[in-house]
Amino acid sequence: MDVVGNKVDEEGESHNHLGQKINVKNYFLTNGELKDDNQRDEEYTKILGERIVDNYHRYNVVLTSHLVCFTVFELIRKKLNYVELFTMLRTPVEDISIPHDEVVVSINSLKERLKVLYDKGEVLMSPELRWNADKIIEHGMKNINLYHTASTLTIQSNGNMGSEDLKLLYYYHNRLDGYELERYI
Repeated sequence: MDVVGNKVDEEGESHNHLGQKINVKNYFLTNGELKDDNQRDEEYTKILGERIVDNYHRYNVVLTSHLVCFTVFELIRKKLNYVELFTMLRTPVEDISIPHDEVVVSINSLKERLKVLYDKGEVLMSPELRWNADKIIEHGMKNINLYHTASTLTIQSNGNMGSEDLKLLYYYHNRLDGYELERYI
């Protein structure tokens, strides 16, 4: 992608939405001269930002850890009746307990929705997402808990799921924000 969001080929040449080769310098010329133009630059920045977000979503690879964190976070949000985010993040971790069966059902539902998005070219999926929900949970927990001193995801003595760090859980949840997946939980 070039500085205004056009596609770029292997030779570094920009192409417009019709696939025609273009010279990006022309975007910044006024009467044949390079000129400052704040309004124009703001519009190009807005277009570039939209294309970056679109490409982020399209080329984002959903990992098992992303899916499990998203699922558990959204189930916590639902359990707490969708309280304001900062209130939720201050909830004591010992008060967080999501039944394992609810996580499994929601992961299965989200996997189906992700398959639809994948088929439409709107997201990429790691091969591990073909596994059953229990194996996805196990793999996701193993990977996410490797990197942090507090466990992002936990299995409690009663078999329910929780977290030792809701802020970190929220951080990983955000990898799947913007796909409107919360509607499938």
